[in-house]
Amino acid sequence: MITTTDFIALLKYRTAEEGGRLTPAHSGYRPQIEFPFAKMQTGCIQTFIDQDTVAPGESVTASIKIIGTEYFKGQLYENLEFNFCEGARIIGTGKIISIVNPVLQRKADNKPSILYYDSYEHFGMSGPSIGKLQVNTIELKQEFLDWNFVKTLNNTLFAFNRFEIQKIKTKHLFGLFTTTQAVKQFRILVLDSATNTWYISKGYWKALFLTHLLIDTVYFTNAFHDGDRKSFPEESIAFNRTNFRAVDESEIVEM
Repeated sequence: MITTTDFIALLKYRTAEEGGRLTPAHSGYRPQIEFPFAKMQTGCIQTFIDQDTVAPGESVTASIKIIGTEYFKGQLYENLEFNFCEGARIIGTGKIISIVNPVLQRKADNKPSILYYDSYEHFGMSGPSIGKLQVNTIELKQEFLDWNFVKTLNNTLFAFNRFEIQKIKTKHLFGLFTTTQAVKQFRILVLDSATNTWYISKGYWKALFLTHLLIDTVYFTNAFHDGDRKSFPEESIAFNRTNFRAVDESEIVEM
């Protein structure tokens, strides 16, 4: 039996009502595991620590052995969240507590080169400056709030403030004619520099200023600057699959 541990994780099993298992899982259970940066699942072995079974809805600390470690070299880190599944059905979630296998440990200090250029005042006098952005000499699509980016302390995640103009069509008089309105909005674009994976927020903001970034949370204000916190209190959004989706470079890079 394979017993080598790749990492230690806190596992949370879903209840049956949440789509989880109907019966308890036993130590040695082998579901599939799904990381947010990967497009594929792989098998894993969950060895529970200090207990033999876990009922639906319960949590447990476990040592995890993943199958196909060669696909995840240098990509795992503490506090990384993941799903574990039976086929396409998610039966639980997990968070890495510590990495045991050094081959899987993501290396820090993968800081990319960042260059803002061709900036201009977009919203009139004293308005925010909008311009182009290059990351690692690659020009990104759309424009960005000038020099408004945040990063984690270990230089692995970088979040940028992307400006977009979305054209919204509205039908009038029972669809007899249509008008088009240009709506200015902002989205959060995140680079995982260790895996060179990009993520974009599913939501939009009319005004946005990024303030700081943790491994699992993006902080911001609904303004164009980090100024009066009484008028514009700091808010946050979890960096997870619910709020962000992975994107191919073709969606964000100028060709």
